[in-house]
Amino acid sequence: MRNLSMWSALSIAALVACGQQEPSTEKEALPLAQVGAELITDRDMRYLIDNVAEWAKSEQEGGAKVREYLQSLIDRALILREARTGKLDRSPAFVREVATALRRRLIRELEQRAVEAQVSITEEEMQRVFAEQHWERWIKIAHIVVPTQERAEEALAALRTGIPFEEVARQFSTHSRTASLGGVKPQYYSRFHALPLVRDILFSLKVGEISEPIAVPQGYEIFKVLAELQGSYEQTREFLFKTLSKERLDARRKAYADSLAEQFQLTPDPHGLGILMEILRSGREDPATGKKTFQILEGAAQTPLFRYEGGQIALGEAILQSPVLRQGRDVSDSARVAHFLQRDVVMPQLIWMEADKLELDRELEEWVERKEEEVLIVTMRQIATSTDEEISEQEVLDYYEKTKDQYRTASEVSVVEIQLASEAEAEALLAEIGALFGRASPLIDLLVRIKQKQHSGLDMTEEVQVLRALDDELEVLQWLGQRLDKPGGLETILEEIATAASAKELAEEYIMRQLAATRSLRPGASEKEGHYHLYWYETARFGALVAAALEGEIGSLIGPMQVGPSHSIAKILSRREAKARSYEEREKQIRANIRKERERELFGRWLKDLRTSYADEVRYFDENIEKLGRELIAEGRG
Repeated sequence: MRNLSMWSALSIAALVACGQQEPSTEKEALPLAQVGAELITDRDMRYLIDNVAEWAKSEQEGGAKVREYLQSLIDRALILREARTGKLDRSPAFVREVATALRRRLIRELEQRAVEAQVSITEEEMQRVFAEQHWERWIKIAHIVVPTQERAEEALAALRTGIPFEEVARQFSTHSRTASLGGVKPQYYSRFHALPLVRDILFSLKVGEISEPIAVPQGYEIFKVLAELQGSYEQTREFLFKTLSKERLDARRKAYADSLAEQFQLTPDPHGLGILMEILRSGREDPATGKKTFQILEGAAQTPLFRYEGGQIALGEAILQSPVLRQGRDVSDSARVAHFLQRDVVMPQLIWMEADKLELDRELEEWVERKEEEVLIVTMRQIATSTDEEISEQEVLDYYEKTKDQYRTASEVSVVEIQLASEAEAEALLAEIGALFGRASPLIDLLVRIKQKQHSGLDMTEEVQVLRALDDELEVLQWLGQRLDKPGGLETILEEIATAASAKELAEEYIMRQLAATRSLRPGASEKEGHYHLYWYETARFGALVAAALEGEIGSLIGPMQVGPSHSIAKILSRREAKARSYEEREKQIRANIRKERERELFGRWLKDLRTSYADEVRYFDENIEKLGRELIAEGRG
């Protein structure tokens, strides 16, 4: 059997997982132990074995395994008995915590039944929507963003006189990144990437068509479709399913909320909502975190925001229930505040009242019993491990020296990625990149000369002028010229040249970055120029590209490989291996680890004393324990 301190750490996970099970009609329960008047049976044991966390599973077999798990069940019974003896189950804190947990569970249960269970999407529906809504289209667009409807009408009038879209965009658009590019957004978009607000209008446009002004959060937006690609159903199926699911869930949730609001006669209180907005807007914002702190005047907390049959939702209650309002983030806009109130406060309250009306809590009596036991066990552990003992600086230093190799940074690889709609397009671009690399000799030679002069401390004015004047069809040269003209652009490029491993690698990186900025489908690729730092834990976002980049040779091209509905190619720029974190980085974590170790030791000693004090009330049924052990081995469960 594990030693006491080890098992005491594991036992909490097992304790809170167990509860009284419904009686089985197959055969009579086999008693394994008795604590006072409470019997622990093979049914409790089988439930524990089936539900114990993977890391906490016993390495024993047969009767030894049963005894090891049985100790956890006995500990559970002893801790609950001690808690009830101390009347913890009657304390206001216990009652409040269980009631809060039950409210959350009832809201979630009813939302699943009334909303989520009512939404289903078949394969046939998805294929029909794919065809009807033209999900095969991936479009490249240009846009004009203006702050007011009047300005939008002016821009549209200019377009109707025949002025090219790119000129109107440069003159009118307030978009910081695309206005200077004639409004052109570099990547292609599928319906999944477009905001619901503009999606239907945008994808109803043919290539060359221009939209009417559309109201958007930034003001008004005018679109023009420049080009399109065709994608397959298989490429977009996952994104189509996510989009349809969200749309239908949102629609069902709104319809359900509206029906409950009507049923319970919910009405907003304009006066109270006005006071809430005054409080939120008067808050003081922390520039570092974006959070606001604000004061609620005496009595204002009870101001009603909403009234319903038999009650009200008060201002103070609403702020407590909404994390966004509580932190004061993005709360100056009344429309956003209304959204947060609906999501975090109104909808849960309506569902809770409906659950209460339906007496849904009667169906959760067994769950409530298990939750009560869980709260009691955790509370008893907190009491048993409570200590005022300080952790000294020397303890932290000693712990760091002992464990520094166990906590290391993640391996990191830097890449330039270009994402395209299909494998064929990625293969074609890969061949094009090879040709572009082959034509980069003039740029490479110039970068070599600049680096040599940097090393010698010589003037580089002539070489910079040549870089500006290089005349070739290579788009990367135009891209470099644009970068040179930006504020601080020259200094940035000279720094890149100075720190590059080689001029050849830097020239190839520039080519990849220019292509990523103008052709990559990944949202945000134009701003990042396709440059990403990848870690092993980012597979969900970058797919197989992560493993390939972590294992590939520095400087090599990798891909194409499928990433979501698209295909990616990338150039590996550099790699940084894992290393031990510094003392300063780990100090806070070390203090938490030391505190946890102390708590485990304190709980282990407390549990040992508890077992001793109740030893006379614990009885084992040894023959039954061995019998169950043999049955588990025969069943292949150890």
